[in-house]
Formats: sequence, structure tokens, C-alpha cells
Amino acid sequence: MRQFDVVKNRRSSDYPLVVVLQSDLLSGLSTRWVAPLALASGLPRPITRLHPTLVVGGKKYVVLTQLAGAVRIEQLGTVVANAGAQRTDLVSAVDVLLSGV
Repeated sequence: MRQFDVVKNRRSSDYPLVVVLQSDLLSGLSTRWVAPLALASGLPRPITRLHPTLVVGGKKYVVLTQLAGAVRIEQLGTVVANAGAQRTDLVSAVDVLLSGV
């Protein structure tokens, strides 16, 4: 799987999809740094720069950047989409999380 792939999450039924944020340069690691996706309809108004939105399978999701973490590759399922077109928004969300800007 590649950076910004949206993949099925075998680890949690609360967040069945995650987006891979980890650089492809680190593909030799046995883990991936991912952020869970939640259906936008079930959430209060997100913080725009921290919570970018993605459309996957015709449904609008919010990236819960503050819940990002490392998971073992075995806990990730099949790739269902790629969010590379939202690269700027996803990297900016990580910047907001880590540095506040």
C-alpha cells in the first residue's frame, strides 16, 4: 500500500477505513502511520484544517487526524481508494496537529 491509500481497517469496527499518511520511502517498515476516517454525517462540525474531508465510495468522510497512529500492516485490509489528490490538505492537517499551524 502507498501513501494516501484509503484502506480497510481490520482492527476497529468503529473506524472501518483509514488513510495511510506514512511516506512511501518507509515502505520497508512493518507498520504504517494511519488516520481513521469517520462518516461526516455522524460528527459535529469538524475543525477544517485539522479534519480534511474525503469522498470514498460516494460517501463523505472526515479524517480524524488527532487519532492517527501506527498499526501493523497485517491489521490493514484492501485498498479501496487513493486520496493523493488531497495530499496538500492531508499534509497540512498533520502540520496543524504537530505544530499548530
